[in-house]
Amino acid sequence: MIPITNHIEKIMSENQGEIFSINNFYNLGTKNTIKSVLYRLNEENQITRLIDGLYIKAKYSEILKKYSYPDASEVSEKLADKFPWTIAPTWDTALLWQLP
Repeated sequence: MIPITNHIEKIMSENQGEIFSINNFYNLGTKNTIKSVLYRLNEENQITRLIDGLYIKAKYSEILKKYSYPDASEVSEKLADKFPWTIAPTWDTALLWQLP
């Protein structure tokens, strides 16, 4: 059996640039175990913690010669997936959606 740490590293390495939440790994172990593994991987600079509960294995851009990270809209979409939230446009954004 593959240790949980190796399994999480493998999943994130195969999906570089994708945002993961703790919920993505609950099938591998308990909540505390998953949180400990993700904390340890972050401390070892194997992954990056974006905000509490959201992690990413940054994708390296050969063109830019640096790592790329998700923008705010991608993070908000993942937060909406993590919690039972619906993201809806408001104010000026909502008005723009109504224009012909």
